[in-house]
Amino acid sequence: MPPPFCLRAALYVLASMIFAPCFLGANTLVKPSISAENWSRLEAGEAVVLSGSEGKERKALAAVLVPYPAPAVWRVIEDKEGAVHWCEGLREARVTETGENYSLVYQEMKVCFLPGTFKYVIRHTESVPQRRVDFKRESGSFKMLEGYWELYPVAEGTRTLLLYQLAVDPGIPVPARVVKDSLEKSLPEALVSLREQVALGESARIGAVPQ
Repeated sequence: MPPPFCLRAALYVLASMIFAPCFLGANTLVKPSISAENWSRLEAGEAVVLSGSEGKERKALAAVLVPYPAPAVWRVIEDKEGAVHWCEGLREARVTETGENYSLVYQEMKVCFLPGTFKYVIRHTESVPQRRVDFKRESGSFKMLEGYWELYPVAEGTRTLLLYQLAVDPGIPVPARVVKDSLEKSLPEALVSLREQVALGESARIGAVPQ
């Protein structure tokens, strides 16, 4: 999805990491180091900001534990057009092109504190099959917009640690502090909304299974 990304109204989905994940091979990721305090918060159901902007940087990384296996989480992330159901401020999401391991998605986002809407095309690249998808602005609004989703199975695969990074430059005069505060508030909210969407999707799937 932007990933379907959210930006509390384009900063509801505006959002590297102090501990950037490392690639050991084409299909291997290393789970980032997370403090005991943050793990406790994650276990308690919170969505946690793991790293935020410093200085003039406009980026953040957040995480949440989803009580479902990674394939269930991936289904929601992969449904680019379905992001309008859980991503606040997202008015439209339409896949315009697909290819091997990538898709282009047109999105229209309403930003609560700015006039009009942001219209842009995002390129999504599945860099690690069903584990990581990177996204980056292809054209349209924003000077820069990029990030990724990463999934790590935990608890013997019964739950998923989901990471969401977003870096943004709106391309218009907005104080870095405003963007930083928005990211650090909106990314956890977006993760919680996505977790709820996963639960809804799985409930529907279970209900649709013939008894």
